[in-house]
Amino acid sequence: MKSRTSAVALVLVGISVALVGAQAQQQQAGTGPKPADPFQLAFKPGETQSGKVTDPRLLREVRPRYTADAMRAKIQGTVEFEAIVEPDGMIRNVRVTKSLDSTFGLDREAMAAAKQWVFEPGMLNGRAVPVLVTLILEFRLSRNPGPAEPAAADQSKVDEFMKGVTREGDPGAVEPKLLQQFRPNYTRAAMQEKIQGVVEIEAVVMPDGSVGRARITKSLDTIYGLDAEALASARRFRFEPNSGTLNGTPVPFLVTIVQEFRLH
Repeated sequence: MKSRTSAVALVLVGISVALVGAQAQQQQAGTGPKPADPFQLAFKPGETQSGKVTDPRLLREVRPRYTADAMRAKIQGTVEFEAIVEPDGMIRNVRVTKSLDSTFGLDREAMAAAKQWVFEPGMLNGRAVPVLVTLILEFRLSRNPGPAEPAAADQSKVDEFMKGVTREGDPGAVEPKLLQQFRPNYTRAAMQEKIQGVVEIEAVVMPDGSVGRARITKSLDTIYGLDAEALASARRFRFEPNSGTLNGTPVPFLVTIVQEFRLH
């Protein structure tokens, strides 16, 4: 049985243009030129005339879905597109710069996944600003089931996952208390294939009790959707606020979530 994996790389690029003064007032009054392309108004991380723009930091990633038609057609490769990380950390404007597949849906799935990503926004002089990023999402079919090894371009993001995280066993650490858990959906295709087993997930519980980020450490199924369903349900878990502490102070806390799929 073939399985597939998708890897994601994030590269920051951009341009810096400011909309100021009379031009903005004319646009609001309807007497000036049409509003500029939002992609031309985004900032580039690094030094600018107005100060230094910091990089957006990825907090939550959603991997794109590999459509059944694209798998049957054995389409592999990357989709590249530009996206704007808004001051609230969300992505709303996306445009494809390098298409992989517009027939079987991989371009569409890549863009839909990116719009669910959450960032810590880029900052300029202490103020959150829109920042242009280039996203590269890879679709790859593999004969060997299991999670993909992180690509070289992903390594900084992998390291970032553990930044500032407290773990069980650390001196003075008290793990968070689970309040609500969710069972993953068992996809029809996976049931027809009689796939059973567990998906293991590392999750970072934030001081407010929500799951800030999560990643799979033990894969079960990447073709028929069980890994994706397990990850989606784990992100909905809720813990008692401020219950994960280090020396009495609430902190982001690493936990392991095991999602089981069993046919009865």
